Amino acid sequence: MTTASNSNKALAKYITQIVGIRPSARKYWDESESTDIDLFTCVDPLNHSCNIYGTIGLSDTPLRINGKEQKFRLELLAVGHSSYSFVPNLLATSSFYVMKDNWECNPGTVFESLVTIYHKGDMKHLMFTYPYLWEDKLNNLELPDKEVTWLLMIPISDQELQYKSEYGYSALEDRLEENNVDIFDFDRKSII
Repeated sequence: MTTASNSNKALAKYITQIVGIRPSARKYWDESESTDIDLFTCVDPLNHSCNIYGTIGLSDTPLRINGKEQKFRLELLAVGHSSYSFVPNLLATSSFYVMKDNWECNPGTVFESLVTIYHKGDMKHLMFTYPYLWEDKLNNLELPDKEVTWLLMIPISDQELQYKSEYGYSALEDRLEENNVDIFDFDRKSII
């Protein structure tokens, strides 16, 4: 088992102090047990029945957008009611696609049908967006070996995905915000 680098320990300390309380960490492995990712869990300080999750070490993998390696690196965040024990698995699986298969991940990217692997309901897809829940506190982190930014994954429905395809990422974000969508709820009804 590998131990976290000093850089990743600093990253974990930085992010967990911003997003939640009572942090813990655990290693997740892919199906073949050839690749792993560390994930943290924090309790939401405003609603103790919700958890906040994040990757630690995804930023060790170069990020490619439009086939070009970026100078910054990426970590992912997810949120969910604590009863949704599958959320860390969604986060780990998303990370493995980025790490092993070079899936692009930037604001507006959707990993289609990923939620259906772990949960049945209207929310079938994961869309990545800026981590607006912490926009006043969370900034890019400059470490000695990398610059790290974060994206938040939120569940969306087929209809919301279709709306995004027709009107764009910003339009869907606006609709979600206007409807005060509970992104912690994987059983919410589609707003479209």
